[in-house]
Amino acid sequence: MQLALADAAKKEESMVAQERCLEEELGSIPGREQDLATRSKELEEHRALLQRWEAEPQEKERSLKAKETDIVSREAVLEEHAQDLSRREEIICWEATADSMANERVAAAQRDAREVASAAALDAAAKTKDAHATFES
Repeated sequence: MQLALADAAKKEESMVAQERCLEEELGSIPGREQDLATRSKELEEHRALLQRWEAEPQEKERSLKAKETDIVSREAVLEEHAQDLSRREEIICWEATADSMANERVAAAQRDAREVASAAALDAAAKTKDAHATFES
């Protein structure tokens, strides 16, 4: 019976030791829960940061596409202005040619008028000379 009592005492000591271990483990659970909560929060922060980092290239790409669209639009406007200026330059050239031709016609008409006036003056002078000669004779 002493053997049974000793065996029972050892079992009781073993159970007490197991109970202490369980109590220690139970005591550490709130700390582990706190640690898990902290790590979970850090994980969520890292996920959010990762999502922002992943979104940055997409945002930059969207921004670049918007700028590209704006540049293409501005290039189209510039091309339109260049064509308009080209048309205006062509019109100015035509007008300059027309003005030059008109100036040439005016100059020719002035030359013709001077020649006619000179011929008329010479004719009048000749007639006056003839008239003086006829009158004196």
